[in-house]
Amino acid sequence: MKLGILYYKFQIPFILKSRLYFELALNYGMVEAGYYLATIYEWEKNTNNADYDPEIVNLLYASAAEKSDDEEIKKMARKKIK
Repeated sequence: MKLGILYYKFQIPFILKSRLYFELALNYGMVEAGYYLATIYEWEKNTNNADYDPEIVNLLYASAAEKSDDEEIKKMARKKIK
């Protein structure tokens, strides 16, 4: 997940690489990665990505808000839940 955060902070063009690392981290059960992944999906929506699914974004935020061990991630995810 830390690789994902590093690329995430660089923004474009590294955002797609961070997405890959966050997806891997999420597959390994790191729910905090779901928060960052949801923000990337929202960014992609703003770039007219046809694969954007608001239900998946809300599920990722809800999972991070409920299950994250990081209180800051929980707080940010709760603010994003629609």
